[in-house]
Amino acid sequence: MNKISDFLTLVIAIGMFYIAYQQWKTSEKEIRKDLFQQRYNKLYTPLRVCLSLFALYTCGVKTYGQSEDEMMFDQIKKFREHFTNHKHLFPKQLNKLLSKRIDNLCENLQDYTKADTEEQCIETTKNIAKGYLIILHFISDYLFVENNKAMNIYQFIFETFLSTVKFLTPIKIQEKIIEFYYEKQAIKISTYGSTERKEFLTDLLRHGVSL
Repeated sequence: MNKISDFLTLVIAIGMFYIAYQQWKTSEKEIRKDLFQQRYNKLYTPLRVCLSLFALYTCGVKTYGQSEDEMMFDQIKKFREHFTNHKHLFPKQLNKLLSKRIDNLCENLQDYTKADTEEQCIETTKNIAKGYLIILHFISDYLFVENNKAMNIYQFIFETFLSTVKFLTPIKIQEKIIEFYYEKQAIKISTYGSTERKEFLTDLLRHGVSL
């Protein structure tokens, strides 16, 4: 009789533990979902809108009653405010990197509006493209917080290796590697008539900016 009682107690304890685990898992999933939505709406979307307007700017499109300079200045200001007000949604270490990169991006956007020569337009376009891609890389890395399920043992090993390397590599070194990687892509994007430039601008405009 005692053995049956002990067994039932164990079963009940396991059942209660399983229910508690499922409740925690559901709560954790909701937190992740809320964090994703906030990061997406408060920083990712404003970044895409700001760069979409830059794409429109390069095509000579502007909002009614505003000059191109005023349009870009207004969006740069809004984007800075979004980041300042919501940077707590990202880790502190990442915020230092993003703050510097966002300042540089906004400065380059302003420089583009003041460019007088084709060479200056090309140079600032290259800097804008590179800065944007670097920011997007690090934001996207923290944006989608759901864990990816490995499809097979090889993918699992690769993901584990990649995560370990990233964990052991200081973020400043990661930044330098990413900067070097996107340097060549930015040169292609800043080349008038190139396929990369057309794809870059099309991708930005595809997200739809209300004028």
